[in-house]
Amino acid sequence: MNKSKSPKKVDFIFRQANVSDSNAIYRLMLELAKDHNQTEYVKTNGTKIKKVLSEQQAKMGVLVAELNYQIIGYLSYTWSYSIWNDTEYMALDDLFVSNQFRGMEIGKSLMEKAKELCANRKASTIKWEVEMDNEKAIRFYERLGAKMNIKGIFKWDFST
Repeated sequence: MNKSKSPKKVDFIFRQANVSDSNAIYRLMLELAKDHNQTEYVKTNGTKIKKVLSEQQAKMGVLVAELNYQIIGYLSYTWSYSIWNDTEYMALDDLFVSNQFRGMEIGKSLMEKAKELCANRKASTIKWEVEMDNEKAIRFYERLGAKMNIKGIFKWDFST
């Protein structure tokens, strides 16, 4: 009798990034920037990410998704405070999963881990930006239960 084997369940690991993950996070960051035709805006590198991860842990963090010791996705964030709401919140910077691992609920799991971090800090909100034409991401966020707040974002760059 020929029994067909069921597909093996893949066990992803979701954890806080450490300094040894810096180059892998940078590689994924460049992959994300390339996907959005924004590589010229990436001003960091693996060494700078390593420094930030080691020195700024109270202000920011990175969650990673790992498979077989390879980082395949990440969620970066900072902590901020709303004076109007008198509460801390998470400001999500990037959520990215390598193309070949999409559709496996890795992004959802990273968002759930971010939600757990918020609960541990008694923060009840995560805020982030999304390009208005990124319909796939918008649908993903809406499936999580997030609501889009239509508000303009200004940027005043006086570094040049």
